[in-house]
Amino acid sequence: LRQYRLAREAKGKPLMLCTALGPRYRAAQAQRQRSTPDWKLHFSIVPEDLPKAWDAIAFFFVRRGCLSCLELSQQADNMPRFQRGREIIVDVYRYHKRFRHGTCEFHEEAESGAGKGEEHVLSPQYEQCAKFWRAWVEEVEKALEAKGVRSRGIPAGSLRFGDSVFCSLRNEAFVEPSLRFMQKLSSLSAEERDFHDKLLKTWAGRTLPSNDLGYNAKGDADPFSGDVLFSSIWGLPPAGVAVVALLLWASLAFTVLTVLE
Repeated sequence: LRQYRLAREAKGKPLMLCTALGPRYRAAQAQRQRSTPDWKLHFSIVPEDLPKAWDAIAFFFVRRGCLSCLELSQQADNMPRFQRGREIIVDVYRYHKRFRHGTCEFHEEAESGAGKGEEHVLSPQYEQCAKFWRAWVEEVEKALEAKGVRSRGIPAGSLRFGDSVFCSLRNEAFVEPSLRFMQKLSSLSAEERDFHDKLLKTWAGRTLPSNDLGYNAKGDADPFSGDVLFSSIWGLPPAGVAVVALLLWASLAFTVLTVLE
């Protein structure tokens, strides 16, 4: 899985930099009507800075052995207002029980060049931990800043990744729109309304969560909970969160001992 290549998810889609796991993962998600957890890291990049931002992110994507997809958004140079801040996309692979061997059929292109046996299967062993992704984002962020890349800001409906200027987290698993969302649909911009109408027709009544539903509309387990979430709330780096957690634990222990005495 350490061999990288350029591929397309479908005809007309933008090129992705990926390992064999990347297209296979996306094919499995599509076969599950995109209802399984779909965690993504988005990088917010000013359009004029996209070439040098892509070079920096792609370099560390390969150098650190990321086992997923890196993709430039199809409309990165002219993003719709409601999607701005998600110009570059990184899949965070997470296994799901609905990907069990024999339950997904993979496209021939997704399997080309893959080995035998387990190489054709999605597995929990390919997950890369939160610590891996934190370190990777920090490294990428330094490179972007060194190159003078500018951010468009963290997009609405996404969670800032720690204290990052460029990176945010979002679960893009499709949801069945609520009555409130359907009532609100008519008040959206024509651009956003057309976007959701198309998805609803294509994906059997499911669509990408709207920004007002937050970063995890489906309510799936957050693979970064405990560091990214609390870092975002408290404005602390992960190490700072650990110190605060230790102090809280010590305070609780002192309180318990005081009560017992």
